[in-house]
Amino acid sequence: AVVSTQSTGGPFEEYSRLFLEGKVESGDWWVHVKEYYNNARNMNILFLKYEDIHADGIKVIKQINDFCDLPPITDEQAAKVQELATFRNMKKDPKANSSWMGGLRKKDQAPFMRKGTVGDWANF
Repeated sequence: AVVSTQSTGGPFEEYSRLFLEGKVESGDWWVHVKEYYNNARNMNILFLKYEDIHADGIKVIKQINDFCDLPPITDEQAAKVQELATFRNMKKDPKANSSWMGGLRKKDQAPFMRKGTVGDWANF
């Protein structure tokens, strides 16, 4: 059976077990990512880590820019992109913040966007 984020009604440990088994509304994450990872070159996919964006956002933004084969940008332009894409700004943008998820996720429980802090997953 597939469950939604909220339907377990139990602790995070219960949901994480179901997640690891691929029994959540988004399916088996491991299979999903592995398929993309194995075909990254053929499918022209750029893999990034959230931690890298926090560590050197300007560098990562330029990497994304180059990957998209766009004209080069300056550090100042990359800094503007970085500011517009901050967690604070994205959380306010309904096009970026899917906390509603068609009613599957309650805004006061397990929000789609929580703190935007590297390593905070351990506090969930």
